[in-house]
Amino acid sequence: MPTASSSIFQRPTNVLWLFIAFQIVLLTIVPTVFSSAPPLDVVEGWTWAPHWLIGTYKHPPGPAWSIEIMHYLIPGYFLGPFLLSQIAVALTYLFVYLTGCIFMSRWQALAGTLLLTGSLYFSYFTTQFNHNVLQLPFWAAIILVFANIMRSPAKTSLWVMLGVLVGAGMYAKYSVCVIAITTAVAGIVFADVRSQFRTARPYLAVAIAGLIFLPHVLWLFHTDFLTFKYVSNRTAGRRFSEEPFIFLLTQILTHLPMLILLSCVGLSSLRAERDRNTLPATKLFLRLFTFIPLGMLVVGALVSGKGLVSMWGMPMFTTVGLWLIAEIGRDWNGAMTRRLAAGAVVFVSLAALVFIGEVVWSKSHRPKKTAWPMQELADKANTIWKAEVDTPLQITGGSMWLAGLVSLGLPQKPDVAVENDLRLSPWVTADDVATKGMLYLSDEKDAQLPPYCGVHGAGHEIQLSNRNIPPIYATVCRPITAPAQPSPSKS
Repeated sequence: MPTASSSIFQRPTNVLWLFIAFQIVLLTIVPTVFSSAPPLDVVEGWTWAPHWLIGTYKHPPGPAWSIEIMHYLIPGYFLGPFLLSQIAVALTYLFVYLTGCIFMSRWQALAGTLLLTGSLYFSYFTTQFNHNVLQLPFWAAIILVFANIMRSPAKTSLWVMLGVLVGAGMYAKYSVCVIAITTAVAGIVFADVRSQFRTARPYLAVAIAGLIFLPHVLWLFHTDFLTFKYVSNRTAGRRFSEEPFIFLLTQILTHLPMLILLSCVGLSSLRAERDRNTLPATKLFLRLFTFIPLGMLVVGALVSGKGLVSMWGMPMFTTVGLWLIAEIGRDWNGAMTRRLAAGAVVFVSLAALVFIGEVVWSKSHRPKKTAWPMQELADKANTIWKAEVDTPLQITGGSMWLAGLVSLGLPQKPDVAVENDLRLSPWVTADDVATKGMLYLSDEKDAQLPPYCGVHGAGHEIQLSNRNIPPIYATVCRPITAPAQPSPSKS
């Protein structure tokens, strides 16, 4: 007689939920316990989060909003952001599985979902919450909704949902427009959906997406498209004739471990009789959504002469596992998929072990960002400030990383003025610096101070206990004007 525990594994949905719970717990707890500083992107998010911006000089503000909301639920700078990452991945797994269930058996859908753990994008790289991670569930949800539109193309609520997802997803990162364009192309390819372009439904979806994203578009015009300048500067100067192919090679290498996962099933199982139930439309659907986004990026880079960043591929492969299952064309059973699940558990566990190993390695080498001594840096910086100014430190400036760490390490959480351009930090003005002063931090000994740092003392060198971290230099920009006093009320 099967035991209760063994019967749990007889349903693919149960296996999925158990695996999701395992990854959430492991890849949330391990980074939380072993980190002494948040990742760089999270420090940036914390810098923007309290100000509820409609846009930042780098990206749309979705991750910063998410971090701030999570902070209300789980105070602190570690557990919340690490948990956010895994919630995003868990939702992605769920949406991918539900998409697979539309086109194939539940065991096949589960296998295609579990295969994603063979990609570094779904394990190790999810230990840093950022725009790429937040995109994952939006991409997967948009594909799921479109798959349902293929079944019920005249259902208006699905088109409304598609518009909401695209509009909201654009606040995660602009590249959500890539999956939106892919959806439009797929809509043209499939006749049942193509017929809807003679109705108002697709245009309603576009209008809803545009309306949701309109506040950010207005902000872009107001700031002279500040974020686009950042992207342009980041990709400038690359050898465009080679960079797209390096990008493609990186994506292939990132997903190669999926083949190792497949080997957990056994070659004899994969050589079994082909499943005759996989429809050509299923393969076409999965090919379109797996390869059109990648092709768009590569062609765009070749045409524009701009380079590509490997992490931009992160959200573009949510369907790659389902595509592999469809191309293999085997009828998966519970035993095969459970072996695959065991392999997925091993892969996620390896990601956690690598994270721990990097922390141990950091003790005798220059540390990764999450192993920096944030509290030590904040305490030493605050001591320098107190020696020259008798008011609490309210503004840190300079390097986003250094100024952000000092801010997070202090109870009052000073505002951060990024680099030397206050347009990047609209919550800080030159008058604020003149009134409150600022502690300017840099990894350069003779860094040029910003013009709004009017009166300052000599630079101070901060040497941290980890001698593999180069010295950090702090300069106190002293307050030079008294804060305005409220006028006395007239009785």
